[in-house]
Amino acid sequence: MEKFNILYFTTNTSCYIYKIDHYFKMELTKLPNVHIHFREEGGNVREILKQLDFTPDFIYFDDLKHINRSYGIPTGLNQTNIPKGVLFQDVHKTQELFTSFVKENRIDLIFAQYRDAFLNFFPQYKEQFRWLPLHINNSIFRRYKETRTIDFLMMGSTAEGTYPLRWEMYRQMGKKKGVVYHPHPGNKNFSAVEQENIFLDEKYAMEINRAQMFLTCGSKYNYPLGKYFEIPGCNTLLLASGFPELRDLGFINKETYVEINKLNFNDKAKYYLKHKDERKVIRKQGFAMVHSRHTTGIRVREFIDVLKHFTGK
Repeated sequence: MEKFNILYFTTNTSCYIYKIDHYFKMELTKLPNVHIHFREEGGNVREILKQLDFTPDFIYFDDLKHINRSYGIPTGLNQTNIPKGVLFQDVHKTQELFTSFVKENRIDLIFAQYRDAFLNFFPQYKEQFRWLPLHINNSIFRRYKETRTIDFLMMGSTAEGTYPLRWEMYRQMGKKKGVVYHPHPGNKNFSAVEQENIFLDEKYAMEINRAQMFLTCGSKYNYPLGKYFEIPGCNTLLLASGFPELRDLGFINKETYVEINKLNFNDKAKYYLKHKDERKVIRKQGFAMVHSRHTTGIRVREFIDVLKHFTGK
């Protein structure tokens, strides 16, 4: 069987706090019938193609914003007939850059991790759009059998403008007994020394696993953010804001997570702390759902299936 060949423009996120793109690439390299040439520099696409010892079946950009900042968008894309695609991550940012990139370079497929938000912002791209939800590296986000010494855990940004529910939960609960909050360490490349002092990879997952419950939200944009997958992936009960997209991902209130809002999060948290058996059932079902539907291995196979179907390869 011939390999499916991809020219894959990317940046190095292996030392970031959030390295889902890195995990995705590493998992892609494990597929036996896929050949990928990762490129972390720009240039003219026609010249780049001459340097390769294969003809790509697809050209892909995994983070337009970071690529543009790191080395600039490659030129000459509109001069090749090879199918092209892009992953647009934070769909509320750099929208002008994105729309001009799609138009000028005749982009065939647009991937986004947040379906409803993307289609609300860009209904004109409905036909080109493919949903590529977030996922977990299941070698990291798993059961650790840690002693659950934390009743309620919160981690990450609580900026009121972007995360109104997180802010309200932190404002009311942040100083209470049994509540632990770890602020976001920042988005950057962390040195080896810095990595020892932050919650990263296994250390992050183990901290989640120490909590009975984790409280978070999908931001004001209702994004199914990484924590929606990571928390149940570590066998901890997720209490988070709800919105329609979650149901299609398998997040069902009182079955695989607990939906909360500004009016009821305190009562819900107290209830599930007291009702251990109910908490364990939902936690177990959430864990099974995420690991059966949303691992990185599953997602890369879905991604390749989309590319093959589109190209007819």
